[in-house]
Amino acid sequence: NNSSLAKVVSNSLDAKTSKNMLGGIMAGLTAKSIMTSGFSEFDIIMSGGPKPGNFYGVIGVGGTFKSILVKNMACENAKKGVPVLVFNGEMSSRQYFERLFNKELQLDFTEEVESGRLTQSNYHEYSERIDNILGHNLFTVTGSGFSKEEIINTINTIEKQTGKRIKMVIMDGLSQMSDIANSEINSAIINSGIAKEI
Repeated sequence: NNSSLAKVVSNSLDAKTSKNMLGGIMAGLTAKSIMTSGFSEFDIIMSGGPKPGNFYGVIGVGGTFKSILVKNMACENAKKGVPVLVFNGEMSSRQYFERLFNKELQLDFTEEVESGRLTQSNYHEYSERIDNILGHNLFTVTGSGFSKEEIINTINTIEKQTGKRIKMVIMDGLSQMSDIANSEINSAIINSGIAKEI
């Protein structure tokens, strides 16, 4: 187990060398994964980060920052050159843009609007700055009631229009997919199976 490995390493080496060696092991694990959670602690737990072809569920009660986690994951992977598609079913388009704006531009959206620096006539300049930071690798669809066919068609359309192969799909709000079971909980369970197929 990990504590035994750490004990052996620390008994064999001085504290500084031990720390550097373990850091190198963790960096090696992270380097093997093309994708990241955006949080080094999560990547360590996931043996280097999310792996292509796997399905991961982030489940929790409302207000536990799941949307922030997955938005951060989307942005960090887009910056690394990974084309990411986000189905945003939890926030309005404005909320989503505002959070991207604050995170990626390190500016306060509300302050920029109130000061008159961000206006209807120049918002596209800010949006282009965000796209440049993210390498034009973040694609977002906001809404609800997404079906399996709509998700696949969206992926195909993006790939055809941009020439980029989507490597990560984030569903922020599985209950926002089609409510095929007429029950939010049951539909979330069914939809997680559909998401895994995609």
